[in-house]
Order: sequence, then C-alpha cells, then structure tokens
Amino acid sequence: DDARTPLIISGPVAKAQDDEQYMEFRPYVESLYQKQRALVTQVLNDAKKAIAAGKEDEGGMLLLRAYKGLPKYQPLIKFLSEQGMKQLMQKAENYYMQDNEREMHIVTDELYFVISEQQHSVDMTDKGHDLLANAVSNPDFFVLPDVGSQIADIQKNTELSAEEKQEKKDALMED
Repeated sequence: DDARTPLIISGPVAKAQDDEQYMEFRPYVESLYQKQRALVTQVLNDAKKAIAAGKEDEGGMLLLRAYKGLPKYQPLIKFLSEQGMKQLMQKAENYYMQDNEREMHIVTDELYFVISEQQHSVDMTDKGHDLLANAVSNPDFFVLPDVGSQIADIQKNTELSAEEKQEKKDALMED
C-alpha cells in the first residue's frame, strides 16, 4: 500500500549539544525552582495569616502571588479548595488584571518566575534573571549582544580584507 508513511530507519543519533547544555544548566534551574518553592510556601503562610486576621485584600493578593508562582503546588491547591478561598484569589486577580495588567507587577515582582497556565508559558522575573546570572557568574548572561552594531564595526574596519571581514562576521553569527 503506497499511501502509508514509509518507515525511516536511521543509524545511531549523535549526542546533541542540547544534552550538554541541559546537564550544564540543570543544577541552576533546580536551585531556582527550590528557591521559588520556599518563597511560595512563605507567601502561602503569610496569606493564611492575613486572611485569619481579616485582611482579605492582602490575603487575596498573597494567594494570587502563590498561584502565579506555582499553580500546581499541592498545599496551595488544598487551601484554595476551602470554601471562599478560590473566590478571594479570583477577586484579587480581577483587580490586578484590570487596565491591561498595569498593577500585576505588584503581585509578580517578588517571584523568581511566573507560570501562566492559560498561555502555557513561564516568564522569568528580574529577580530570577539576577539569581541565575549570579549563579553562572556572568552578569550579562541574559543580555543579547547587539549584533548589528558589531557587524557595522567590522565593515568600517579598513585594516581588514574582504575575506577577513567575512570570516569575522561568520564567527560572530556562530556565537
């Protein structure tokens, strides 16, 4: 039957560079996650205290912060299943989501990263960037180089031949 997709048999797959990068950065990411988890635990405890003291607005904001930090965190899920807690968090979320999330930074700035379940994304905050940049001992770890200006500098250099300029540009693009 010619309509079927053919089976492609290939040889052994070479170890990808991605595996090396994964193993290199895994301890840093695990450390970041552990710090976020400890922070969310503390925020959840603070939220429970605030709600018990009758400070529902503050408690709702803290619940939202914990949810944005680790939405699948079991103690948070358990607490949100108590009567009225999920509504309290949603009320806070509605407040901070109004005006195109203009005030959301108040909730998220304390976190290392923000998980958005609706968008299936994780966004690192400045605090998370700083932590990882310090961990890898490179303050410019998350700064993208200005390749355009570097290429312009290579083009302006009159001491280089056309071939040398092309080699430098190629080397720059490989980085």
